[in-house]
This record gives sequence, C-alpha cells and structure tokens, in this order.
Amino acid sequence: MAGKAQPSTGRRSFLRWIAGAGVLAGAGALISRRIADYRFTAPGGKSLQVFSEAEAQILAAAVECYAPGGFPAAAIGECVLFADGFAAQLPPDDRVQLSALLYVIEHSTPLLGHSLRRFSSLELTDRRAWLDDWITSSLGFRRLGGRAMTQLCAMSLYQHPASFPSIHYSGPQVPERTPPEHAPASYRRWIAPDSASPAGKTG
Repeated sequence: MAGKAQPSTGRRSFLRWIAGAGVLAGAGALISRRIADYRFTAPGGKSLQVFSEAEAQILAAAVECYAPGGFPAAAIGECVLFADGFAAQLPPDDRVQLSALLYVIEHSTPLLGHSLRRFSSLELTDRRAWLDDWITSSLGFRRLGGRAMTQLCAMSLYQHPASFPSIHYSGPQVPERTPPEHAPASYRRWIAPDSASPAGKTG
C-alpha cells in the first residue's frame, strides 16, 4: 500500500516558519492591543466577517501599495471587505496562517532592520519598499509570504470596477446574478446546455 503523501519541502519549510511566526504574531497582536490604535471603518456600514480591525488596517496599508494610479482612496476599504469575504471561506488553518502573515509583516520591520515604525504607519514609498523586500528576500519563507500578500492585494484590487480603466477592461458582459435567459445573445451562445457535462466527466 502506498504511504501517506508527505508535504513538499517548500510547504514543510513554510509550515515550520508559520509555527515560529505564530509566536511573533501572538506577541504582535498583544502589542497591537496595548500600544497601537487600529481603526477600520467598513464602507457602507458593513461589518468584517473574520478580520480584526488591526488585520483590516494592515491589509488596507498593503492594498494601497499596489493600487493603480487614480484608484480612489475610499475604494480601498471595499477591497479589504472583498478580501475579508474571501478569507471567511478559507479553511481555519489557512485563516490562521493569513493572520500570522499580516501581523509578521506589520511588526517585523524593526526586527529585520527596515524601520522602527510598524508597517501600516509607514509612508507609502516605505511600505512599498518593505513589501518588495519580502518578495525579493533570500529567505524562501519571506518570498512565499510576500507573493501571497501580493496575490491577495491584486485579487482584491482588480475585482473592483475602479481598477478596470487601468487594465483597459470594460467590465463584465453580464451583470452579476443575471439569469442566462436575460443575458445578451452574444453571451448566451457560450452557455453550455443543461445536458452537458464538464470536460472529462465519465459518469
């Protein structure tokens, strides 16, 4: 019988790092509650699902680093709400890792010689430099964490209509939740019939 599949070397390294990062994240969370004044007001009177106010503000500071020119500052909060909804659907272990990553990026700036100030309090250029430092680090776990943060920010930004002009995208052909029968003819021709099966399905 084949043995149980083992995690890849890269994933094992990342999980070992997360175990250590969890200690730092816990310390960071405690420090945050005692000395940091985190305030995140969700747009439209909405509530966060899984992020704390601190996590939401840290992510907002990161999202702003990747925002295209002309992106309205008020829309950053909407991007954070999107990421919060995405995080709510993650398995619990993945949510813990995401929380750890946010706190480590926030509070490791002095430990790694970047600044005595926490990430979210830095000027925009310094925040961008800090995230670039993660992405280009010689340490694999930092590169992995930096890529994860970049992808989360990009996903949150480029689903927002305010970002569409920067990538020359005219928006979805069909409004969200439009019934197929109400979609334009140019779109309906791509809809598979009810009798169709996904490619490769045999039964």
